[in-house]
Amino acid sequence: MPTTHTLQNDRSEPLSFWLEPWAEQFEIPKGSTLKLLCHCVEGGECVPEIVATDDLLIYYFGSGCRVRVWLDDEEVTSPASWSLPSP
Repeated sequence: MPTTHTLQNDRSEPLSFWLEPWAEQFEIPKGSTLKLLCHCVEGGECVPEIVATDDLLIYYFGSGCRVRVWLDDEEVTSPASWSLPSP
């Protein structure tokens, strides 16, 4: 079952976001929203491990997940994160 994760940058400056294990980086401008749609193979969980610092968020999805990404309603998904399930 797909899971949605929504991140709103309410800070006064951009926020860096890394999507792992695909090594994809996105910048979330101030006031913008990043939305992730995660789909995992049967039995997998779309619950990422999250690491946060003052200016960086890292989401690490476990085995068998694929992720689509939107920034302010514009899809910015890379071919790797949607077509290649995480190892």
